[in-house]
Amino acid sequence: MRIKLQNPSTSDLPVYNPILPPQAITQILIVSNP
Repeated sequence: MRIKLQNPSTSDLPVYNPILPPQAITQILIVSNP
């Protein structure tokens, strides 16, 4: 079983904006179980 964690799309959080929703940092977790 191999688990690979991809790098986050961004390394820093954007400035909080009360009008727009906060941007989520997406991480893709790939689980390979042959």
